[in-house]
Amino acid sequence: MNRIAALLRLESRLLLHRSAVGAILVLLAALLAGTFAVEQRRLDRERQSIETKREAMLTAWHEQHLKNAHTAVHFGLWVFRPPAPLQALEPGVSEHVGRVVFLEGHRRNPETLAPRDLAGASTSPTLSPGLLARSVGTLLFLILGVTIAGRDARAGIRLPAAGTTSRRPLAAARLLMLALLALAVLLPVAVTTLLLQGPFLAMLTWCAATALLWTTAAAAGLWLGELAGRRAGALPLALLGWAVLAFILPLLAPSLAQRIAPVSRADFDAVLKAQLTNAVDGHGASAANAAFMADLLKQYGVERREDLPINADGLLMQADEEARIGAHDKAIAQLRQTLDVQDRWINAFSVASPLLAHERLGTALAGTDRRHLQAYSDAVETYRRDWVRTLNLDMAKNTRTGDWETAARRDVFRSLAAAPGLPASGHGARASAVAPFAVILMFFALAVWAALRQGKPRGDRA
Repeated sequence: MNRIAALLRLESRLLLHRSAVGAILVLLAALLAGTFAVEQRRLDRERQSIETKREAMLTAWHEQHLKNAHTAVHFGLWVFRPPAPLQALEPGVSEHVGRVVFLEGHRRNPETLAPRDLAGASTSPTLSPGLLARSVGTLLFLILGVTIAGRDARAGIRLPAAGTTSRRPLAAARLLMLALLALAVLLPVAVTTLLLQGPFLAMLTWCAATALLWTTAAAAGLWLGELAGRRAGALPLALLGWAVLAFILPLLAPSLAQRIAPVSRADFDAVLKAQLTNAVDGHGASAANAAFMADLLKQYGVERREDLPINADGLLMQADEEARIGAHDKAIAQLRQTLDVQDRWINAFSVASPLLAHERLGTALAGTDRRHLQAYSDAVETYRRDWVRTLNLDMAKNTRTGDWETAARRDVFRSLAAAPGLPASGHGARASAVAPFAVILMFFALAVWAALRQGKPRGDRA
């Protein structure tokens, strides 16, 4: 341990003696913390704006011009999706699905497939700490590893020294130094999260995974640099590997998953249409409608719609809603099964790329992955169903069949509560983060083993 500590001090002085290295590390730390702070402040303002809009929308709904309850259903309302707690860390899918959803009596919004208001949504990668960590951070530590390992060979120094049988202490000291540098670079962004009162535990988990990722890149660089020695091929080979793992595979994985398990709006609509072929239709004439009305007349013991003590039109609309709910749920279940297959394939691809695993871990911790979007979509759909049911039953109970003019009472409109916000991130987020964290840990262990193994003289290897 004393020898490793001495080597650690020596390696630290040799590395930090180069002012350019220190400046780049400080710049990376500042970029990570600064990018996170600026984006978090912007999202805080957006969150406040959304709360104001939610209150204004709800007030407008409560105080709207009185109208027939089912007409109000078609009048609809807007639901605003607030930013996720750590969206500044990893935008994930939140930048591609929009911030506003329109709800009405016959409109449901399946995640990633529904037409949404895309104002403000991005179609290109957003500069974020996650993107910086995977691209700039891994590249920097990879180059540092290659540079440090190739330094001795270029200087003509022969290690280990006379009488030494293993270079493992030197390799261990270098890895420890690079790991400590990684933690030092990540410290400002962790402190920034604490100051901004963000989810600190999630950020610490992300920082730990990022430090492992950077140390993995450094260990791979040490291994390549020492393997190549004086030859100039180590750095180009390292850069090629980085490009494949950082950009090519993360871009190919979703495209390949979509080809393996394709989803489309047309397929989703086809499932819905098949489910609704013989269902009740609140705005048309069909055999199902006739059967529904016959059962209703029999239930109340009357022969004509006009003799019913309730409004059959309101009940028919609610029967239509419930039929569409059943069809929607089956189509959504089928869609999610296909998306789960895609996820499994992307997870399989991430086994070959710790950078892809890092992105998936970041979105899980940030609350911007598909699971969180699904939870929010479910909460909004439950809200829509309760709202439509309240209005349809009010029309059924408080008017008579054929009456499409009588307006609902003010208190019916005022009974509508605020739209749901984002569901709390809990066990689901932690569960989604386990697999990608394990992948990063696996690559870390493999890279460290290779770096230490490379540190043994050839005569010592089994």
